[in-house]
Amino acid sequence: LNGDAAVSAHHCSLRLRTSSEFKVANVYGALARDDEYEGLCHVMRCGAEDAFAFDFEHAHREGFGDRGDCPPTIQLAFEYTVLTPLGRGDASGGGGGGGDAA
Repeated sequence: LNGDAAVSAHHCSLRLRTSSEFKVANVYGALARDDEYEGLCHVMRCGAEDAFAFDFEHAHREGFGDRGDCPPTIQLAFEYTVLTPLGRGDASGGGGGGGDAA
């Protein structure tokens, strides 16, 4: 969204995956968890001023364990649609003919 306060994203999907040692406990912000897929959340509208937060918890009593070969990992993917308004000079009524108006 490049910091443009006038532009907002719509019908957003946020996917958060973690390594097996821990999991997402809570989500905060305008997120709605998906009923079918774990780690998938939906956002109806998102602007540059919006923020999200997450709480994590250990998946097992051992915590992260002693293995140093695979550190705890988080992967986040965010997908959205942006509707941009036409500029005042761009409103030609459609058609896309490319010729000059008489």
